[in-house]
Parts: sequence; C-alpha cells; structure tokens
Amino acid sequence: MFQEDRRNSTAGSSAYVPRGMAFFSDLGSIDDDDDIEEEDGLERIVTFTEENNNIRLHMRFESKQQLSRAVRMWSINHNREFRVIESKSNTWFAKCKSSIERTPSTSTAPSYPLCDWCVRAVKKKTHEMWQITKWVNDHNCLDDMIRNNNTSLTASVISRHILRRVEDDPGLKVKNILSSVKENLKVDVSYKKAWYARRKAIELVFGSWEANFSELPQYLDALVQSNPGTVVEWSHHSDSSDRVKTFKYVFWAFGPAIEAFHMCRPVICVDGTHLRGEYKGKLLVAVTQDANNHILPIAYAIVDEKTISSWSWFME
Repeated sequence: MFQEDRRNSTAGSSAYVPRGMAFFSDLGSIDDDDDIEEEDGLERIVTFTEENNNIRLHMRFESKQQLSRAVRMWSINHNREFRVIESKSNTWFAKCKSSIERTPSTSTAPSYPLCDWCVRAVKKKTHEMWQITKWVNDHNCLDDMIRNNNTSLTASVISRHILRRVEDDPGLKVKNILSSVKENLKVDVSYKKAWYARRKAIELVFGSWEANFSELPQYLDALVQSNPGTVVEWSHHSDSSDRVKTFKYVFWAFGPAIEAFHMCRPVICVDGTHLRGEYKGKLLVAVTQDANNHILPIAYAIVDEKTISSWSWFME
C-alpha cells in the first residue's frame, strides 16, 4: 500500500510527499469559492502568491510583511481602508477603519451597524508560516468609497509598485510616480509619500546609504585588484580605532587614466561638486585634455568640505 501511494504521488512530482502531508504549491487560478476545502478529511493548503493577490480563509504567508502587504493591496483594489489592531510576534489583527472611528465613546449605541470586515492571522508553530484564521471578505460599512490618498497605500507599498522602473531609471521623477499610481492603482497620493516611496525603492534595489558607505573600502580594494596601477589613499579621523575606522578623506586614481595622462597636455584642472544624499560631502575631481581636446578625468576624492586642508590633501 505504501509503495502504491508513493508511485502515485511521484508520478507528477519529483519529490515524494506522504499522504498525511498534502501540500499544493501550485494551484493555478483560485477565483472559485471552493479553493479552501477538505479533501479526504485533510485541509487543502493554499499559499499566497504575489502574482494572484487573492485572500482566503486558511491561506498561508511566508512572513508577516507579506501578509500585511497582501491585505493592503486587497484594500487598495477594493478602495477601502483598515487599521492594524494587534501586531505581535505570533498574531496580526486588522479591522475596517470606519468601524474603529465610529465606535461610540459612550454606552449609546449607534443607529447604524458597524462594519464587520476584519482579518486575523497567527504564526503556526507546525509550519512556521502565517495563516489566516478569520477572514470577513465583504465590507458592510456605510462609508463613501475612498478617493484620495488611501492610507492603505503606504510608501512601502508604492516602492514595490515602482521597483522595476527604479531599476531601469534610478532618477525616476516623482511626478511620474504620481501619474503611475493614479493610472494603475486609481489612488491619489501626496508628493511627499511618492518621494519617500522612491527613496525606499532605491534602497531595495541598490541598498541603503549606510550599507553602501560601509562597503566603500571593499569596492576600492576591488578596483585596485582589477585595475593595475590604480592608487587609493585614505585619511581617517583621529578617533578611529582598529575595529572601527571613520574616514575623513578618500582619494583614488585609475591606473589606465594615470598612464593616459603622460600622453595628454601637461595641464590639470580641478573642481568640486556637492554630493547629494543622506551623507553630505564634496566630490573633488582632477581632469586634463588629450590631443583631441577630449576631457580625461585623472583623480577623484571624497571630502567633507572644500577647504584649504582638503584641497591640499587632494593635490598632494
């Protein structure tokens, strides 16, 4: 009997799953109401997928972040708002925003029913996934449909929406984000929220400012290893230690540019520009011209300010 069950279960799958642990990782469309059902006395398992943002009772999520994001997108698509009532390490509970705002502070009952919409999920110890244990699919509140700046559409959700566009164009303009959100999600958001969404998307794609600056030594060391003749110099603050070093200035010049300088005009021009981002500073650059009057950058430096001290260190 065991061998027969094993042959049947492995016929369409490369891995054997015992009959008592039925798991459906690919269910296709889950638009029907019978997606969550019992089969042979066992609960049929449905795992949430980003491609199909449907939510059902007993649905599983890989993390609380994925659960929260899914509920937010569901609310945005249905033009509704909600508030998180409870968010703990093993429990997550949210209710319709109108049912919270209209809860009377006195014993006098309201003349209209409060909205029943809510969702509760817990983290199961058996499979370490978040699973919906209560799901009211429909809103019965009397609120008008939300039109502008839906609070369910946070900057984090928008950042996921524009992620691929930021990958292609890190300089994506905020006005383009506003129009994209309006066209695709049918929601008006503030300029500030769109700006923060772009910032979050850039961090998701390229990493945070702190992480990138902390990797600067490894990056410059890789440049030295891959470009023979490249020169890198550091100037650290006096309070730096062997374990933690805070740089004051950093200089680098590519080996091929140093070699090319010998065939250029013996004139060097220097200038500096502002660094924009979380960490302010100045970028100093030294350039020259070749025989065709083309600009050749020779050396670079990151400093705190354009002062006599920083310029002197750069020129040395």
